[in-house]
Parts: sequence; C-alpha cells; structure tokens
Amino acid sequence: MANPYQVGQDPYPLYATLTDMSGIDQASLFWSLNQSTWNEVPMSHYQGNDWRGYVPGQANGTTVYYYFWARDSSPQQNESTSSTYSFQVVDGGPPSGPDSYGYYIHDWLDVERVTYSWIDISGTGTPLGLGDDSNANVALPFNFYCYGQNFTSVDICSNGFIQFNDSDYYYWNSPLPEPSMGIMLALFWRDLNPGASGQVYYQSFPSEHIFVISWVNVPYYPDSGSNTFQVILYDQDYYGSQTGDGHMVVQYSSTNDYNGCTIGIQNGSTAVQYVYNASYDYNALPLTNGSALHVTTGGLSVDPVTDLQIAIQDDDVLLDWSAAAGAQSYRVYYSSDPYSGFSQLAETSATGWTHTGGASGGVGFYRVTSIGGFRAEPLRLIHDPASLQPAQVQVLSRREGEK
Repeated sequence: MANPYQVGQDPYPLYATLTDMSGIDQASLFWSLNQSTWNEVPMSHYQGNDWRGYVPGQANGTTVYYYFWARDSSPQQNESTSSTYSFQVVDGGPPSGPDSYGYYIHDWLDVERVTYSWIDISGTGTPLGLGDDSNANVALPFNFYCYGQNFTSVDICSNGFIQFNDSDYYYWNSPLPEPSMGIMLALFWRDLNPGASGQVYYQSFPSEHIFVISWVNVPYYPDSGSNTFQVILYDQDYYGSQTGDGHMVVQYSSTNDYNGCTIGIQNGSTAVQYVYNASYDYNALPLTNGSALHVTTGGLSVDPVTDLQIAIQDDDVLLDWSAAAGAQSYRVYYSSDPYSGFSQLAETSATGWTHTGGASGGVGFYRVTSIGGFRAEPLRLIHDPASLQPAQVQVLSRREGEK
C-alpha cells in the first residue's frame, strides 16, 4: 500500500496526453496561485502519449491554476499551449465510480471517508454452517433498497459475496459487471471454503438499525489461509441517503492475500469495480488488514423527521412534520405492528400527507423518513461497537407515531 498522502507536503501529479505526427520533443507544466505569476515545471514522458509533471504541495483549500506547453520534434519545432485549468486542494481523494446508477465506493482516505471499526459477532451471531460453494437466504430485519429496488432478504454465499435478486455460488471470480449474477456486492469474491474451517455469521442490531454479515477465519479452497471480513447494511429509512438506497460498509480484519479477489458492486450490466485480481481502480487504495470501504449513492447526510404529528379527520389520517435539513422528499410508511412490517404508502416533497381512509382500519403505526440531500462531510460509522448488544424488540423511534 502507498503511504497516505500528506496534504501541503507531497507534490500533485498532473498528466497531459500530447500527440503530434512528428512526436513530442519537450513539454512543460505551468502553474500559478494567482494567474499572474507562473512557475514552469519540466514534464517527463510517462507512457504512450501521456506526459507527467508535479505541482508542489499546497495548503488545504488552495486553488491551483495550470496549463501545458509542448514543442514537437519537427525541424520547425512547432509549439502549442493548452487552455488554463484549475483544481482545489482537498484533504482526501475521489471515490471509485460512479456506475450508471450512481454508486460509489469510498476508501479510508477519500474526502467522504470511512473509519474501520470492526463489529465482532463471532460469539453472538447466528452461524450459517455454509459448506464449500454454498449459500443461504436470510430475512432482513428492515426493508433494504439497492439499485432502487426494495428487498426483504439477502442471499449470502460462502465465496465472499451477497446478492439481492439472485442465488449463485460461483467460485471463480470474474471482472465486474458479471451480467449473469444480478444485483451483487462482492466483498471478497474468490474460492473460499467455510466447510473446512471458520464460519459465516449474521446478526441484527435493532437499536442501531444495522445488519452485520461476517466471514470469520474462512480459508481458501481446499483448506489454506484464513480470511476475516464483514459487511454492515444500514437501514436507509433510519440513516437516510441521497437516493433512498441503503449504505453498505465493508471491513477487512485479516486476509492472507488481497491480490486474487474481486471487490465491487453491480447490477447486471453496470458496476463499480474496486479491484479485480490486484488490478485496482484508478482512485482505489490497495487494501490491507484494517481497511474499510463505504458503498453508497450518497452520504449519511439527511436529518431525520423528529416531530411527526398525527390527527384524525373523519376516516382520514392527517400527517404533518417539519422540514428536515438536506431532505428532498419524504417517505410515509404504515404498519399494524409497531416493530415490523412497515410498507411504503407514499413519497412526497411536501411536509404533510393524508392517508385517505386510514382511520377505518383500527390501530396502526406510521413512520416518516427523509430522503435526499448530500453534504460533503467525512463519514464515520454511526455505531459504537462496544455498545452493540443483541435485541429482540425495538421500540418506536422518535420519527414514528401512533394513531
């Protein structure tokens, strides 16, 4: 793994693709902080038609202006200058992605970064007892949205991936997208064998609104090495997201080799591939033990609805609430059970909605959640691992109301 980038100290590489029938004899990068005083930096040939130059490290928030100059190899030694461009120095890099739907994968040094915080469920979770090349379908404790679709269960494969609308156990990892495998999150897709040793566990934490799946000490096929990694699914109706899809955080406690796997998310013909057999995405950091990735369509950034008001008028139920910061719309859910079974009734951009005829069905429970909005803040895991305890019943949150 490369050393973490030091803002203000390390130089910034800039690349230019330079072409000329006679070839490029010389190239320079000119940079400035005020567009009046320009500094020249000789560029070197990088590969193919690409040339590379470096701007010295600048303070976080600094805007740097730059342009390229080149001279060809002809007897006339023709010269050309590019347009002027700019970039702003930020503490962190860009994510991998997006795919055509809008998924990104953020690593631990991105602007929208995630912090590794392992949740140990090996002593409290439910063991699946998976064998070699096997899978199991498990009911989710909350509706989970992925690629805009609503899922109530997840298929967990021994070979290091989960699926939401398919059930495969392919052991031979391939590049993404893999059209035959539907909606899939590949955490560490390669030929694993929990039938030889180790275990795959799952556990719900109702008070935290998360669902954890862990592969613990699972060897490669037939029985070598040891790999421990996990995925945390976040209830989007509790945490919010830019598109209403659930967040996923993938954590890597320990593996023997990160070079022979596939990691990424896909839906049929679209995907974000973080790595395939040691070939990393341009914006991806090489994985090491203690790494974490955030798979998302937007940050954990929407404030919840906290003051749901419910009134009855004839047979109708009137719902009202205050606007939530960052919200673009709101989803209204209903259930006859305060702890489960909530189904979506409507999505609205207003701060109120009427459930026509809702008062004629006896006792019911409502939940309103905020959707949309994005604030570029560093992401931290929402939970404190030391506080997580299994729970059988979750009381109504402050965003739910009873009629």
